[in-house]
Amino acid sequence: NGLTERGIAPDTAIALYMPMTVACVAAYLGIIRAGCRVVSIADSFSAEELRTRMEIASADTVLTVESYRRSGKDIAMYNKVISAGIEAAIVIPADEGNLPSLRDSDVLWDDFLSAREIFVSVTREPECITNILFSSGTTGEPKAIPWTHLTPLKGAMDGHFHQDIHGNDVVAWPTNIGWMMGPWLIYATFINGATMALYEGAPLGEDFTAFVRDARVSVLGVVPSIVRTWRNQGALDHVEWPNIRVVTSTGEPSNREDYLWLMSRMAYRTPIIEYLGGTEI
Repeated sequence: NGLTERGIAPDTAIALYMPMTVACVAAYLGIIRAGCRVVSIADSFSAEELRTRMEIASADTVLTVESYRRSGKDIAMYNKVISAGIEAAIVIPADEGNLPSLRDSDVLWDDFLSAREIFVSVTREPECITNILFSSGTTGEPKAIPWTHLTPLKGAMDGHFHQDIHGNDVVAWPTNIGWMMGPWLIYATFINGATMALYEGAPLGEDFTAFVRDARVSVLGVVPSIVRTWRNQGALDHVEWPNIRVVTSTGEPSNREDYLWLMSRMAYRTPIIEYLGGTEI
């Protein structure tokens, strides 16, 4: 409703440039429900990289956060949007009690949201583009990868047949909306009726491993370098994961010793499912 009330028509490209939070997931689904297309941009990218990807996708509006904290550092996202010269931004404040000063063309998240709670989904053809991602494993000009209304079915099928996701599962996968595993996680989780566990911050220490335990995660996605950090830092020395029944890995080539160690932390009862793409090959 916020999109349509501002005259944003179907097929308009809108960028998401923020950590994968509840608001990010809601915005992703809302943009698609309005018949528009998401441009997924990793929050680690610079202002220049942001501008380049938005130009390729013909997007002039971005949803971002004012800033966020990660690994003890404040990341000023809105400043990067301004530096990139992006035409319009929807901004989620870092502190609701201390709202940022915005440009005239920008709007705060709460002001953008509509008071109307009923919305009739915009029906599109199956081949219509819903999401433009960018490959992570290539050099030179960013390579745009379009997802259509059919792609969620592939993600949900993989989640069901490879990761064995069912309705009583809690799924966690440290990722970002800018990488394909972010949208994949949304579809593989929700279409299979499962619950998504989102962690804000770097998933490298005992804070994250304890979150996985407390959220009763049963399907956990990992990246090999994260597992290596857990092993080196003892992040599982004082934490047990009794609920996890499947671990699944992507993003990098796996290390046999690190993964045998990870399996040992779960009494070797839990398989690790490799889910590989172009970067690994």
